[in-house]
Amino acid sequence: MNRRDFLKKTGLACAALSRLPFARAESPTTTPNILWIYIEDTCPWMSFYGDSLAQSENITPVMQGLVDNGAVLFNKAYVPAPVCSATRSAIITGSTQTTYDLQNHRSGRYANDRHYLPGDIKTIPELFRDAGFDTFNDGKEDYNFEWSGLYNLNKLSDVSSSTPFFGQIQLSGGKASVNSSRTNYFKPLVTIPPYYPNHNDFRTSIAKHYATIEKLDTKVNDILTQLTNQGLRDNTVVFIFSDHGFDGLRAKQFCYEEGLRVPFMVSWTGGGSIETKITALGTARNDMINMIDISKTSLALAGVTIPSYIQGKDFFSGTYTPRDYVIGARDRLDWTIDRIRTVRSANYRYIRNLLTDRPYLQSQYRETWNTYATWMAEYQKYSNGDPSTILTADSARFAAPDRPYEELYDMNTDPHQINNLAENPAYATILQEHHDQLDSWMVSSGDINRWPERDAGLLAVMTNQGYRNKIHLDQTPEYIPVICKNQELLSAECQSHKFGLKELAEFAEQWQKDNILN
Repeated sequence: MNRRDFLKKTGLACAALSRLPFARAESPTTTPNILWIYIEDTCPWMSFYGDSLAQSENITPVMQGLVDNGAVLFNKAYVPAPVCSATRSAIITGSTQTTYDLQNHRSGRYANDRHYLPGDIKTIPELFRDAGFDTFNDGKEDYNFEWSGLYNLNKLSDVSSSTPFFGQIQLSGGKASVNSSRTNYFKPLVTIPPYYPNHNDFRTSIAKHYATIEKLDTKVNDILTQLTNQGLRDNTVVFIFSDHGFDGLRAKQFCYEEGLRVPFMVSWTGGGSIETKITALGTARNDMINMIDISKTSLALAGVTIPSYIQGKDFFSGTYTPRDYVIGARDRLDWTIDRIRTVRSANYRYIRNLLTDRPYLQSQYRETWNTYATWMAEYQKYSNGDPSTILTADSARFAAPDRPYEELYDMNTDPHQINNLAENPAYATILQEHHDQLDSWMVSSGDINRWPERDAGLLAVMTNQGYRNKIHLDQTPEYIPVICKNQELLSAECQSHKFGLKELAEFAEQWQKDNILN
């Protein structure tokens, strides 16, 4: 069944689109509402981004209709981290996650590891509330700090037309459950990128993501219809974006394009001065956006005073200047310790792997997935010279036991980022430019995770987060001194890994002498 037949069968064909308020209304006289439609784990594999499968199967007709009717589409929008909690912590504070020690996944929310924002720092919802707005968040929060009092309402149906609102509606996006028939429909149509094994498990993963995007489009339609039915559509600026890319093994959690580039559009149907403002630079934008920019832009559109500590740019401002670089960062995710930084410029992506002693695909929550097991098994064949392996040099690289310190990719000629130019003398000047830019940013932004995570955070991983028996000490020896300092609490940890306390202490002491843990 193709997309057109599927829409007819589920009652979401053209009639659904006709209900959307595409027509331009008169300029409202009240303060605009701000609504974030916040999507999980979704890549921009959509018709309006030129994806050929999405176009041929018409899987995003609702969002395509928004673009066709004047929504501003951002072609180069990048989240600050390739994982949900770090990105969400950054956007809700309007500041890069590494500034306030919010970069480690699911941190700061346990009794022995609580993070608090500095006393003078208010989140975006708090700033809106101070300005007289109602606020709500319908769904996931996932902030890496202690918080309260951000929202006074629960959902869109709670708002009143007499009071402006700042709201968020969370959609499961790439995490959504989908009918297997839709995944199977897309499987023969998808293309597996060259950095993945050409295997059915990966084909299934990619096909499922297209199916989730198809479902996502209907969810967006539901929200826009509700706005219309409540009489709010023409006075609400709607931001639609994802928290990071899809859950492919080289997408989510990593600092390649697939992990950090997200779909992003802004829709306004109220005409008037706001339409003039948001479309002043066109409705198809190619300037690079750091997604912490939406925080400042949302405040500005609503006329809310913007404190000096809010980072980012108002990309609808009359004095806006485009970015030359966008920075991204990946840090500890669950029990998996890593530190990666990246710089995206107009033509290149630079990546710095600060922990080159461990594989990209170290122990992680996805190691039980078929894709992970397949890749590891095929890499074993590849490394042993087994001619039966399906891996190529490009698809073997990410499964290797180590990684380079620096990576540099020409995004114009190598969009899949498989040809590392970091050691190519012809690109030495470009490499140094990006290297220096990252060094400067790490200092100026207060990148707190230039150093290892403190013991309290690692202890919380082993206790509160329940990952104690998943940790591989050979891959993440940072846990060893924490174990030694908390012997009674974690005695079972030593036994489960067949380490004696003496051996752990000796190992930890050697690491400390090598200045890896200090």
